[in-house]
Amino acid sequence: MRAEQKVKFLTWGVVVLVLLNVSTIATIIYHIQTEKKQMGLRSERYPGPLKGRELMEHLDFTAQQRESFHSHNRDFMEAISDINRSLNESRNNLFAELQKAKPDTIKCNLISSDIGRLHKALKIKTYRFYLEVKKICNEEQQAKLNRAFAPVFSFDGGQQFRHRGRGHHWNND
Repeated sequence: MRAEQKVKFLTWGVVVLVLLNVSTIATIIYHIQTEKKQMGLRSERYPGPLKGRELMEHLDFTAQQRESFHSHNRDFMEAISDINRSLNESRNNLFAELQKAKPDTIKCNLISSDIGRLHKALKIKTYRFYLEVKKICNEEQQAKLNRAFAPVFSFDGGQQFRHRGRGHHWNND
């Protein structure tokens, strides 16, 4: 009987370890996927009608305006695509460095400077695109264009981190 109990105990031990390993792997995969989604959301994205077709419809462009817009939009989208890709890579590199046991602060500063440079380039491309589109708009369309671009150039999310009570509970809004 003793050997039989030992086999039964070992069998249950193996089952528990297998379940633990499967749940650990599933958790890791879930967190990786969640982090990728969050990184995608954090990268600078432009809301609603700022996508080409929707913006043209929103502004009620004529055929001639559409033709001019297509050229500007294509150039803009190519430029910001490269910048956004570089921004995401730099942000990932910074976060990877920060997770190390002894992060290299010099490397963190360099990566942060690169992120700032890229963000500046993105804003420059964006305002230049805005000005090009504004040139082809009439007064009514310019008012609509201003409303469409307002979220890109303003931040009304309040403080990113807030203190609550005496303890420091960080809240990412």
